[in-house]
Amino acid sequence: MRKSNGITMASLVVVIAAIILISSMAIGFGYRYITETRKRNNEAFEEVLSSAVIKRERNNSVNSIENPRLGYAIKNADTFKQIVTKYAPSLGANTDLLYERGLWYIIDSNYAGRLGVRNSSDYIDVLDLDNHDEMTFALADYLSGTVVLFHMNQQGVNDIQSGIESSQIEPTDGHVHDYNISESTCTEDKKCLICGYVAQVAKGHRYSGDMPATPIDAEFHYCKICEVCGMGGGYERHSDLDRFAFYKSGDGTWYHYNGCSVCGWPNSDDKSNYYPCTTYYESVSEEQHQLKCRICEHTELFDHRLKYNYLDDTYHEYVCEDCGYYRAKFEPHEDLDHDDLCDKCGHEMIENEYPVLESVIIKNKEYPDSHYVTKGETIQIIYQADKAINDSLITICGFGGENISYTYSADRRTCTIEMLIKESMTIPQNTKVTFSINCKAMSTGKWMIDPITKTSDSSYLIYDSVSPIGEYILKDKY
Repeated sequence: MRKSNGITMASLVVVIAAIILISSMAIGFGYRYITETRKRNNEAFEEVLSSAVIKRERNNSVNSIENPRLGYAIKNADTFKQIVTKYAPSLGANTDLLYERGLWYIIDSNYAGRLGVRNSSDYIDVLDLDNHDEMTFALADYLSGTVVLFHMNQQGVNDIQSGIESSQIEPTDGHVHDYNISESTCTEDKKCLICGYVAQVAKGHRYSGDMPATPIDAEFHYCKICEVCGMGGGYERHSDLDRFAFYKSGDGTWYHYNGCSVCGWPNSDDKSNYYPCTTYYESVSEEQHQLKCRICEHTELFDHRLKYNYLDDTYHEYVCEDCGYYRAKFEPHEDLDHDDLCDKCGHEMIENEYPVLESVIIKNKEYPDSHYVTKGETIQIIYQADKAINDSLITICGFGGENISYTYSADRRTCTIEMLIKESMTIPQNTKVTFSINCKAMSTGKWMIDPITKTSDSSYLIYDSVSPIGEYILKDKY
């Protein structure tokens, strides 16, 4: 039978699965981009609007015709509780206290524009009782500057209508406003021809979707037609491509792109204009540094990653591994636990690899002031090294091994050895007690260069096989 050159069913299944997987990844990437970008933009708008209401409230002529509190005043605590509970639960459950301590207003796009916030229609809508779509408004406190965006449909607006009141500041000279137009248009404010009072700011064009234009390619977009006034249409080049937008992927990688402010190109389906950020660290305080892109200048704060680094035999430094910030420079080594290593950087704090005995003393344990020792008494030798030691090998008058006991100090720099002179031991009469000391450094494992056979303070013991008579010579005096 002749073999088929066509694609097998198994191969087709693999190809389809791969296409579905890649599409899912692309959709997820785009969704995260849209969601995170929108959240960041909304937070930025809330901050701008907060600044505007605080500035308005702190003006000396607040709530005058020149500077009224703009928005829809919430007239009672019940209406405020209804709004917070249903639409802005992030403010918390204690609505009565919040209402009592604040001056709460609902601010729509018209009032935000009158407060000086530009492009407010990109974030919130005009409060329109005839709008059947879901609308977005801002809940703002003129006293604290708290601003929260919330969503409400037409039924929600109808439910609270009796509990809110639009800002109404009457002319001080008593004239009746004479407006230029009966209602503001997309581009023109409704304002008084006599005093200039703006009753309604221009609504701004309304387009389908989030943006007033649709991207065509990397160079052009097509302007949409306004659904209200019919203005728009036609091809034009992208705008503001010198401004960078920022994106952080799910794995933490930074990207930026120079997007169009009119159509939003590149959109979530087109990542051709995304470039990895060129980042560097910059210290901003004793606790933190920021990671910053050299091109889009986006920043993100992180805590310092401090580490002790060896410099030389005297000093180490305490420096951030990322930004190079110095918490401590040229700090001396210290060894509080006496292990011959710097407690902070781990540098070996010894001048030589082998032990050096700094002091050696020999004594009669029972009679420390005596220069004589005899059978039944104990020879005691105490020696101190410049570093921690172990594995001491000692002989006294040629005897060692089990005849000698060892006691080390906590830092293992001092060792006390003792040998009881037994009856069976043969030691030359009236001779100086001889000894030999050898030991090993714990840190390096190196033995002493030469065994030590002399004391450092000229102390000595003489062996006397015949104990002196106590009535004639006091033992602790000879």
